[in-house]
Order: sequence, then C-alpha cells, then structure tokens
Amino acid sequence: MPPRRKTRKAKAEVRMPAPQREGVTRVLAFIAVAYVIIAAAYALTIPFGRAPDESAHLPYVAYLADREGLPVFRAGEGSYEYHQAPLYYAAAVPAYYAGRALAPGREYVAVRLFGILLGLCVVYFTYRLAREFCPRRPWLAVGSAGFVAFLPMHVALSASVTNDVAAEVPIAAGLWLLLVGLRDGWTWRRVAAVGVLCGLAVLTKSSGLVLLPAAWLALVLTSRDDGFGRFAERWAALTAAFLLICGWWLVRNWQLYGDPLAWRAFLLAFQDRPHPSDLIGENLTAFNYALWVTGWTFASFWGVFGNMKVFLPTWGVYMPLAVLTAAALAGASAEAEGVRQWDSWRRRAAWVLLAAAALVVASFVRFNLAFFQAQGRYLFLALPVTAIIMTSGWGRLFPEGGRAAAYAALWLALMALSALALPVWILPALSG
Repeated sequence: MPPRRKTRKAKAEVRMPAPQREGVTRVLAFIAVAYVIIAAAYALTIPFGRAPDESAHLPYVAYLADREGLPVFRAGEGSYEYHQAPLYYAAAVPAYYAGRALAPGREYVAVRLFGILLGLCVVYFTYRLAREFCPRRPWLAVGSAGFVAFLPMHVALSASVTNDVAAEVPIAAGLWLLLVGLRDGWTWRRVAAVGVLCGLAVLTKSSGLVLLPAAWLALVLTSRDDGFGRFAERWAALTAAFLLICGWWLVRNWQLYGDPLAWRAFLLAFQDRPHPSDLIGENLTAFNYALWVTGWTFASFWGVFGNMKVFLPTWGVYMPLAVLTAAALAGASAEAEGVRQWDSWRRRAAWVLLAAAALVVASFVRFNLAFFQAQGRYLFLALPVTAIIMTSGWGRLFPEGGRAAAYAALWLALMALSALALPVWILPALSG
C-alpha cells in the first residue's frame, strides 16, 4: 500500500524559514508554560468536588489503585461513574499513588496535575492539526493552540479530576493523523495507528467513538483515487486495529449491561437528572427550552464553574464573547468562500473535520433530548476543530498582514480572562 508521492516542491512550500520557525517555537513554549501555570493555580486552589462530577471520578481512580479488576456499575452503589471506560482512571493511578505518598488526603491534587499534562497534549495536537490543515499559515496554528490552552472552561476542566480532557487526546491525535493520510497517502502503519487511536478514544470515554466514523469517511474519500479493493483492505485493517484495542471492553459491557457502550448503565446513572419533559410545560415551550439549552451551552462553553453554579458577568464577559463568536463565525463563512481554490486533499480534510465536529454536536443534542445537560464541555471533543474555525474566522476580519497579530490578540485575551477569572470571580463565589 504505497503512499502517494509528494514532490520536493510541495515539501518546500510548507517549510518555515528559520527565523519564523524559531519565533513559532518560542511562542508555543510561552503558551505551554503560561497554560501550566494558570491551570496549576486552578488545581491547587479550587476545593475538591467543585468541578463537574469530580467527586465521582476520583473514587474510580481509588478503586483501581486499591483493588484488583474493574468496578461494576450498580445503581445506588459506589460511584455513578463506574460504567465509564477505564483508560483515564488507570493512567491516573500513578499520580494518585504519588499524591497519597506526598500529601495523604489530598491525592486529588496530583490527579488534577496529571489532567493538566493531558490538556497540554490537546494543545500540542491542536497545533499539529492546524499546521497540517493550513501549512502556509503557521501563526494560525499557534493561535488555535492558544485558543485551546486558554479557553477558561477548558483550563478549569483540565485542572480537575475528569476523563473529559483525556478523551480529547486520542481524538485530536487521530484527526491530525487522518489529515496526514489524506495528504500523503495511506501506509499500513498509518492505517493501524488510526485504528489504535480510535480504540483508545473509546477506552477513554464512550463518546470517543466519534473518531471511528470520521476515520472511515477519510478512507471513503480516498477510495476514488485508489480503488475499492484498496479501500476494503484499509477499512478492514483499521477496524481490526480498533477492535483489537477496545473490543474486549465492548464485549464486557454487552455482558454486564446489555449493550457495548454501557448506555443502559449510563441511563441508570442519570435517571435522577431533569428530563426535558419535566421542564417543558405551561411556562416553558419546546422553543424556549431550546433557547435555554443554547444559552446555558454558550455560557458553559466559555466558562461556568463550581458545578455549573458560578457564572461570569453577563455584560462584562458573556456579551463581549457573544460578539466575538458572531464576528468569528462571520469571518469563517467568508473564509469558506475560497474553498474552490483549495487543493483536493484539503477539501477532503475539511469534510472529515466537519463530520467529526457534527457527530459531537449530534451526540450533544441527543443527550439533551434525554436529559437537561447543557454543558459546553461535552462539545470539547471537537475543540481543536472549533479552535481552528474560531481563530481563522477572527483573523479573516483583519488585513492579511495583521492576521498574526489578530490571532495573538485573541489567545492573549483568553489568557487574561482565564488568569483573572480565578481570583476575581471563581474563588470568591466558592468561598462565599
């Protein structure tokens, strides 16, 4: 299965000059250090249990640290997160041991710090993804990485005990590798690596399954060039690698809960949560419910803290962010008008990225049709794609020569917001 040839001229077109490469490296290093410092401040100061489901995630880690085997979810017994896939919790066990040795009773701090490292991986793969998708615009890639690094809700989430950020890592890495395959062609090693990442995504969180259809789509889009036979071979190899990694987990769920993704156990865990039918009635129409979900989702995407109870100022923060979002989406629409001038592989890459994002959104909508769970963090599986759209759209509003500065202004503003939100709004509200 030979890869598609890539000319030396094409390689030269994406190679940055040495001064620019040094500048990009320095800015990326600054973003990484600043992100770790700000996220560590969140991890060290926010009381335990004041992050989404944190008090249920940590017992899963403790279970794996102190017992043999995996927990089994039973309604009303143990943690309601025991139905979750085990990879994040198993990976967090060494941090839990270290925390217990250094600060007994505060093991959660070490696990939170481990989450910050996972968040740093998401920042890195966002840069690689954007760099692959827009090879001639390195500062757009830097801006996209900065957007992910300093989005306030994502900072708080990565500084908590949760499997959400862990699930983003294989998805971001998988999307990047899909773009490499679309551009350079599919080798056996590349196909197998994508299958492994799809399996790891499901082993981290069941919603990570969105990566697998995106990978299948990438193979379909190249089948016209390489023929159905090659497509069938690649599809079989990718799916086999996927099942080799997570097939045992799917079978276990089927045996325990009656379905491979433990959806029935999930429904039992959430049975006490509010349903749309409980909220839609005389005072709330279906349309108003949709508006309510949209408003909560928007706010919590940017930042609602303390178990969805600590909001940022509406007029001082959320309204400017709404204007920013509208402007960036308008710029992204203008950016998409030039799609006909793109290379064929890049158009295919756009379809794959949009399909992955659409699957995440569809899963979120389905969730909120069953329960009221308008939390923007559920959309973070598509955060690298969102970051590229928002950053490129924002830059489109400025002259081409000033776009690098515009990208920087965006992530610097988010960095300032993340740094200020903790002492100015979050900690006073939690202590009060």
